[in-house]
Amino acid sequence: MDFPYLLWKMMQRMPLARQTAPAGVRWVRMSTDVPAALQEMLRGRLNLRSYLRSLRGPLQFALVSADDPLPGLMDLPIFAFKHIYNVYSSLRKKRRSCAEMSRQELNIKTR
Repeated sequence: MDFPYLLWKMMQRMPLARQTAPAGVRWVRMSTDVPAALQEMLRGRLNLRSYLRSLRGPLQFALVSADDPLPGLMDLPIFAFKHIYNVYSSLRKKRRSCAEMSRQELNIKTR
């Protein structure tokens, strides 16, 4: 099922045919599914065998498509930017809180 295409048709007020999906097809977005699975494995709530077993059978990739590769190609840089930005933001917050703690310690010592 091509959700972006269906959304585009809806926005153009074009008629939509009834949509059905075959049973048992798994929808995956690897750029988010793999990190989430790794996090669950580190927390002990998922093992590698179970995760790999969940990827068996018919899969429908969320962004990767042979007839429209651009969304899949753009997902990796966007994913990387998001995570680099989050790491940078958390480091800035830690640095800011350390600086505030140092200022507070200096104020205590000078009193």
